[in-house]
Amino acid sequence: VYLQYAVKNPLYTMNEPIQSELFKMKVDELMKKSPVYLSRSL
Repeated sequence: VYLQYAVKNPLYTMNEPIQSELFKMKVDELMKKSPVYLSRSL
């Protein structure tokens, strides 16, 4: 996710906060699929 939506983004500057809403959305999706997240929501 980081490589695809942050590093490859031409507007992203290394060592700066990631401002991409698409990146934030994809990280959120990934976390919600995580077994750790799923086990806490039971």
